[in-house]
Amino acid sequence: MKISNFAAFLKDLGTASLGIFLTLFVGFLGMQGIAGVVVDSVTLKTAKFMTGTFVPVVGKMMADALEVIVGTSLLLKNAVGLIGIIILLVLCAFPVIKIISLVIIYRLAAALVQLIGESGVSDALQTMGNALTLVFAAVAGVGLMFFIAISVVVGMGNFNVMLR
Repeated sequence: MKISNFAAFLKDLGTASLGIFLTLFVGFLGMQGIAGVVVDSVTLKTAKFMTGTFVPVVGKMMADALEVIVGTSLLLKNAVGLIGIIILLVLCAFPVIKIISLVIIYRLAAALVQLIGESGVSDALQTMGNALTLVFAAVAGVGLMFFIAISVVVGMGNFNVMLR
């Protein structure tokens, strides 16, 4: 029973769905980030105005202290975001290296087995290498999603400061 066309269909379906979900994720995260920045900026401006206007004598000083607290929290958030990206790179590097190594091994084995004359085994090894290439694409896509999520969270705070 030949299932190569069905396997090719499943491969194309997996590749297309990975691309669609990555695009949707980035789109929704971007829209959420923009909406969150506007709301945070309005909230911060309102808090500063209320504190500076309605608290007698020390209101302006408290509004300035609120500004310092927001700046310090931004600095901490940027540091945590940078550490998160470094940890993400380290966590994704090992599986990616392992998957790429296995792809190279399977494809090299397929080429060597084909020289011996076993085309069925060679085709199977080549197919396994192709399947691992899809696994590599999935791992790289998930790593990219995490990177984009961290970047959007860090960028929301930075953009919020620019809107002040």
